[in-house]
Amino acid sequence: MIVVAIMGILAAVAIPSMLRFVRRAKTAEAVDKIAYLYRMSSAYVTGDRFGRGVGGATSAPQFPVSQGLTPMAVPAATKVVDPPGMWDASPTWLSLSFAIADPHYYSYEYVSMGTGAGALFTARAQGDLDGDTNLSTFERVGSLNAQREVQGSPGVFIQMELE
Repeated sequence: MIVVAIMGILAAVAIPSMLRFVRRAKTAEAVDKIAYLYRMSSAYVTGDRFGRGVGGATSAPQFPVSQGLTPMAVPAATKVVDPPGMWDASPTWLSLSFAIADPHYYSYEYVSMGTGAGALFTARAQGDLDGDTNLSTFERVGSLNAQREVQGSPGVFIQMELE
């Protein structure tokens, strides 16, 4: 009887801690994907792209166009499996070589504005890890300077990580 009581006390203490660690592990997806979007945005804007005019004039450097949440509905407490080709339907995700083939916990968004020096982008992930409709948000911002280098936030901004 004493052993059962001790096991019950240990379970009451350990289970909430374990659930918190599981949710924290799920946030690794968002941090990894946001870091990837930042690297690919930098590669995209610093690469040479040519316009359609005579002589193939170089187009002004800019980040890919904005793309709303993909998938549009933020997954709630479970992994979502995307239909085939969903990520290929967006020119933004294609430009950034971004697609998620595996089940995932977050929706992703890309916001950009401007051309040349001062052009900006924000890569964002939103998820609802426990299904309570409160969203955790992960963001990384970048801008293009006059030397055509991408400068960004030193890390990922996180709001309500484990919500």
